[in-house]
Amino acid sequence: MGAPWWREVSAGTQGEHRVAESAGPGPRVVVIEDDPDVLDLLDRYLRRLGWRVDLAASGEQGMELALADPPDAVLVDVLLPGIDGPAVVEALRRDGRTRGCRIVVTSVLDVEDLPEVGYDAVLPKPFQRVDVTRVFAAFDQAGPGRAGPDRDREDR
Repeated sequence: MGAPWWREVSAGTQGEHRVAESAGPGPRVVVIEDDPDVLDLLDRYLRRLGWRVDLAASGEQGMELALADPPDAVLVDVLLPGIDGPAVVEALRRDGRTRGCRIVVTSVLDVEDLPEVGYDAVLPKPFQRVDVTRVFAAFDQAGPGRAGPDRDREDR
């Protein structure tokens, strides 16, 4: 067997986060999810769609990844320990480096119960691959400055 497709960046009481080894073509997404099974599932689905995926198990780790190297998109769970999803979204929208990136929130909460904090799309849980595909394929249909697997961000 070869080396794993990821390298451990840090580990702590909040869990680990993993960063893709290759910086190849395609847009980059930071996925912030505290459930390891859901995190792995989203990683697989997004890679199949052509995204480079960085994974974080906490809001703190996800913001660290996004602010250190602004991604094209962020997918964040609403219900996270510590810094929750809405706080992550608000912080990323306030920071000039990440203000223009696409933000998708995912949650078991009803869409009507989600706080309005400036996200671009909602991925309700439970989800299937077709749901992830629908949300991220819509980014290709978006106007200038929005990311998708076949186009680079224009606002970088």
